[in-house]
Amino acid sequence: MRCVVVLVVLGAAACTLAQCTTTVVGCYDVSDMDKLGPMGGITHEKCALACAQTNTSYTYGGISGLVCYCSINNDGTKLDDTSCNLQCMGDATEKCGGITSNIKTIFMFNCGPYDCTASGCVYSDSGQYPNLALCENACAGPSPPPPPPPPPPAN
Repeated sequence: MRCVVVLVVLGAAACTLAQCTTTVVGCYDVSDMDKLGPMGGITHEKCALACAQTNTSYTYGGISGLVCYCSINNDGTKLDDTSCNLQCMGDATEKCGGITSNIKTIFMFNCGPYDCTASGCVYSDSGQYPNLALCENACAGPSPPPPPPPPPPAN
């Protein structure tokens, strides 16, 4: 089993181990995704993990060549899957987009599961929260009650 260390800031720095599952949506012509930049040995999982580490709201990843992109939605134009004909450098069984930067292999991802601990959210094979955002919300707990009103002035 290969593990990747991800730093998550929850007030204080904490280390978590994370894994991501990806589901390919297809080949799309899309230009409005956030660019994370090129990655050596890129795979769908590696891109998904980088997206989740950057912003827990991201749910879609995309790759064009060696470049990883992230988004909260998929607003691209669906292309024939043969348009995404580049193999991923880190896994030749995966496709990583097409010949131009707008042609991306798009996938949904989920990184986790996580459990809430005293030190924050940590990856756990049996975690009860499917992604980091849900775990962070649960770990935050209810808001503290408001302070009591000041005592009335003495006469």
